[in-house]
Formats: sequence, structure tokens, C-alpha cells
Amino acid sequence: MKHKKKVIVIIVASIVAFTGSVFAYNRYHSSPEEHAQHIIKKVSKKLDLDDAQVSMLNIAKDSILQAHKSMHESRSDIHKDIGDILSEDTLDRTAILNHINNKADAVKAEAPSVVNALADFYDSLNVEQQAKIRHKIERHIKHKREHHHDLD
Repeated sequence: MKHKKKVIVIIVASIVAFTGSVFAYNRYHSSPEEHAQHIIKKVSKKLDLDDAQVSMLNIAKDSILQAHKSMHESRSDIHKDIGDILSEDTLDRTAILNHINNKADAVKAEAPSVVNALADFYDSLNVEQQAKIRHKIERHIKHKREHHHDLD
């Protein structure tokens, strides 16, 4: 059971790291699709992926990009609604909670396809490739802990 939890944590961390890097890079340099393709090339080279593994990684990329698109389709409407809520003398708690619940529902709806695609990719890797991913994620988590302390 402990191994299963570790794999789940690794997959979730991979999702966060991959999507975070895609969106952080995209803000200044390229479209999400272009940056995702850049990440595919980089990961393929570092892990020495074969064609089948690259194909699985591309499926995961497409799933992540679709989830991103789905979750951000109504972004401008939400911003307008939040602006309207904040223009009132009192906050409409129900409206704010509705926005939060809608976003959570969008994440829940997209999560299975993203997790399945990433899990399929991860499962296609050999032991050495999986070890490289685990090492990279562990370094990333350690870096976050060392440089982004929680406020007490």
C-alpha cells in the first residue's frame, strides 16, 4: 500500500511540475502548445524515450492541454462576475462559493483523463527512466521546501 501511495504522489507531483512549467514558461515565451512541445523534446532527450514512449507522452500532453483549455474557457466571464461581486458593499458569499465550486468541478471532470494519460506514460517507462523522474521530482520538492518557507 505504501508503494501505491508513493506512485500516486509522484504522478500528482509530475502533473503539477509539468503544468506549472508549461504555464510559467508560456507567460513570456510561447503558446501553451509550443511550450508543451518544447517540454516533450526536452523530456524525450533526457529520458532517452523510444517512439512508443514519446507517443504516450504526447497523449499526456494533449490531455493536459485539453484540461487547461476546458478549465479556462469561461475565464473572462468569471473575472467580470468577480468584479461585479467586489463592486457591491457586501460580498455575496454564495456567488463566490459558486465560482469556487465550478472551478473545483472543472478540475474533477478533467483529472481522470490527465491522471490516466500520465500514469500510462509513467508505466511505459523502464526502471531507470522512472528513477530519473523520481529524482527530479524529489529535487524539485526539496528546492521548494528550502526556498519557499511557509509563514508562521
